Amino acid sequence: MQIKIFEIEKEDDGLRLDRWFHRHIPNMPFTIVAKLARKGQIRIDGKRVKINTRISYNQKIRTPIIEYDAPIKQEYIKPNNFDDIKNKIFNSVIHEDEHIIVLNKPYDLCVQDGSNVKISIDRVFKLSNLDYNIVHRIDKETTGLIVFAKNSSIAADISKLFREKEIYKSYLTILCGIPKNKEGMIESTIKTGDFDAPKELHAKTKFKVLGEYEDLLSLVEMTPLTGRKHQIRIHSKEINCPILGDKKHNYPGVKHKIYFADHLHLHSHSLNFSLLGENYNFKAELPDHFQKTINKYFSTVNISNV
Repeated sequence: MQIKIFEIEKEDDGLRLDRWFHRHIPNMPFTIVAKLARKGQIRIDGKRVKINTRISYNQKIRTPIIEYDAPIKQEYIKPNNFDDIKNKIFNSVIHEDEHIIVLNKPYDLCVQDGSNVKISIDRVFKLSNLDYNIVHRIDKETTGLIVFAKNSSIAADISKLFREKEIYKSYLTILCGIPKNKEGMIESTIKTGDFDAPKELHAKTKFKVLGEYEDLLSLVEMTPLTGRKHQIRIHSKEINCPILGDKKHNYPGVKHKIYFADHLHLHSHSLNFSLLGENYNFKAELPDHFQKTINKYFSTVNISNV
């Protein structure tokens, strides 16, 4: 196995490790990079690193080189409906400046490539020759606000804001059932990580009930105070009120027809943070499927001040 040492160039300062490999060793698959990092075979200045570690100018990366030749990499293939998807993404832009671009992400669209993902927002940007940086993610079925950085330095700044809990975001969701308390905190341990390297991490979500429909549905504002995968979906299930339309984190034996919905009702509604001396405050309009459910069951609830 060939071992090489690379020195980080100035233009890569602040870049995520996986993005550095994608840029400089494109034929080395992400799964291989992730595995080597997990096993400690990729090192930065002699230290173990994670796949999402931010790298710095003049650091040295030591890595095995495992490349696979392919005529056309999947990430460079445009699907037949590429133009439609591209228009859908750029029509969802609610803010853009020299530092960031903010989308009201449509339903059923992945943020980043993965297994069995034919297209994603990240790939559309790449195929459009836009080198935007992912700084956080929301699920394929979740709609609403997501921010991309326009360079690696801004990406590092925003990632730091997330780590230091200086980005405030809230979600609107419709739950199957009514929480016992009208507002409160949900805390638990959530399993995350790879199958062969699982982790249990503390997770904390604040919630407030905004409206109720009989004893069947509730309109709830959820504010995650930690950032675990599927956190709001898992926490909703843990209080016996899974999210309407959630096919994965729900409970078996559901009989009432009102609980059978085609779409997940989870929407990243508001996002607030300060960056480079400027305050950013965003709100995202609800998608059609969510708005129709509100109109039908929660028409008296005013969400404009949420």
